[in-house]
Amino acid sequence: MARRSSAQLREEKRGQEARTRTIKTSGIGGLLAVGFVVLPVSLWPEPATGDTSAEGWDLPGLEGEGRVALSGFHGKPTVAAFLASWCTGCEQEIPQLVALSQQLGDEVDFAGINSQDNGRGLGDARKRGIVGE
Repeated sequence: MARRSSAQLREEKRGQEARTRTIKTSGIGGLLAVGFVVLPVSLWPEPATGDTSAEGWDLPGLEGEGRVALSGFHGKPTVAAFLASWCTGCEQEIPQLVALSQQLGDEVDFAGINSQDNGRGLGDARKRGIVGE
């Protein structure tokens, strides 16, 4: 068996120390990484709960002083679509919703909701064939 020189022994010792440091550093880094994930998730606040039921919605009607409470749509599915006159996606969606409403008849209720064009809803609804003249 060949004898190792003192230089070789020192080199081997440095290699072992380097591997030990790498293992320790990796372990600490791994624990920190897990901590950065686990800690925020464990401290994340619960979502606020509020009234998300249809009973909480009370909206002005298209005409006059009337109101529409979506809680009044009982006994069948209701599609509530949020619309705006400036929305190009809505321009494409509205004819499809009108056609679907006509196809389904009284099986499904449809409600268009627009909170930004106050006072223009009836005119826009007539223009798009949502309500008659």
